[in-house]
Amino acid sequence: MKKPKTIDELSKMKYSGKPYWGPFLRPKEKVILVAAPKLGKTLFGMQLAASLACGIDFLDLKTCQTKVMYLNLEMAEEMIYTRINDIADSIRAPYDVLKKNLFVISDSKLRLDSKSYRDYVIKEVKNTYTKIIFLDPLQMAMKGSDSNEKDLKQFIKGVDKIIRDTGVSFFIIHHTPKVIKAKDPVYAPRGHSILSGWADAILHLYKGKLIAKARASDIEPIKTSLKYPKWYAGKWKTEVERVQVEMKSILEKSPRKKKARIKLQRLVKSSEWAFKEALKRLQEQGMIKIKPMKGNQYNQKIIVLV
Repeated sequence: MKKPKTIDELSKMKYSGKPYWGPFLRPKEKVILVAAPKLGKTLFGMQLAASLACGIDFLDLKTCQTKVMYLNLEMAEEMIYTRINDIADSIRAPYDVLKKNLFVISDSKLRLDSKSYRDYVIKEVKNTYTKIIFLDPLQMAMKGSDSNEKDLKQFIKGVDKIIRDTGVSFFIIHHTPKVIKAKDPVYAPRGHSILSGWADAILHLYKGKLIAKARASDIEPIKTSLKYPKWYAGKWKTEVERVQVEMKSILEKSPRKKKARIKLQRLVKSSEWAFKEALKRLQEQGMIKIKPMKGNQYNQKIIVLV
């Protein structure tokens, strides 16, 4: 039995509470990403895992470089390698860093509510010094059903055991039910309600938005960053990043041509708030300048690359 500690004794202990991604994934935290089938949950998880392994920002949120283990219980190793390799190329992840910090286990029989498999995961986590485990998907990592309270409690008990023994964080990928009764992410995970109460944060990919709900009080500032993420050009991007890439592509061809101006106007109409933010970022980075058009009586301006 542990001896009770005073507040003074607790204050002298060292706590590593720095989150690994934005305000999420503090040490020993459980984050659940939920979405309907075929919306890119696995690709989201793989890109976040690669970004964390290399210390690359993801969806405008800072990452803390760390060692990551990806437990994929559905896909073959060849397919996992191909997807992660493609994502790594698209985000320009340094391969020498990625191969040191990202570990993959592909085993369709792995169950975290089984002692033998749980001990195996604990052993590998300690051997590799892993700090974050990605579990994809939840329903494959348990013997029973996610709708059964008893079965789900056994799974939760297994995950908590791994966290206690190793100090890792968990990023769990899960499905939504067929019908979602409310927009609140708390109701988004499929299965018994104890899952939502157990998780420290829930991310819900819903109708083009990533809606976040967490116990952390500093979640408010990230709402704009997570707004309308999209799978674009081989990776997940925020809407601002997407518009920024398209704007640079248009300007590189010829900003003075009528066709280019029409494309920019369409880009503004597609997402005006994202266009303004992208314009602001490119100006701050010194990549573009806004100049008045010569001989234009309406004082119209033109955007040019520096």
